[in-house]
Amino acid sequence: MIKLETIKRIADDILSDVEWVNDSHSEAEYEGVKGGLNRLIRHIEEAYEDNQIIDNGLIAEFMGMKEHKGSHYSIIKDEWIPNVDLEYHESWDWLMPVVEKIESLGYKFEKNFQRIERDWQCLIVKGNDILYQEFNTDSRIACHYVVVEFIKTYNRTK
Repeated sequence: MIKLETIKRIADDILSDVEWVNDSHSEAEYEGVKGGLNRLIRHIEEAYEDNQIIDNGLIAEFMGMKEHKGSHYSIIKDEWIPNVDLEYHESWDWLMPVVEKIESLGYKFEKNFQRIERDWQCLIVKGNDILYQEFNTDSRIACHYVVVEFIKTYNRTK
């Protein structure tokens, strides 16, 4: 999967090449390309935010939170939390209890820094088999991804 940061870098590279812009026609073409790339990035960011809300709701249900009209009840906080305020993708304090629950089911969670790529690798392993793996410069993002993928499969097979 191509990361949003990579798409932004590519767009910046394309937009920084202005040597070919030398008249009103090429300037109009450049502005069209610029507008299209900016719309593409904005659309991806909005879809990413929507997916975060969906994924966090999935995690909340896995953790036993009861859902009602777009909110989940937190036993720990003794209150209803709107799905948009679930912080599994932003906070280790939220994500680590999920990892612990996955490990209690007999799976092993690993997080490693890869020096060559300068990325974090997060894995969920069963025996000698790597079930889920993700690389990212932000270890929390990589870990959130493998947790969500695990839960999706877990829910289909239980």
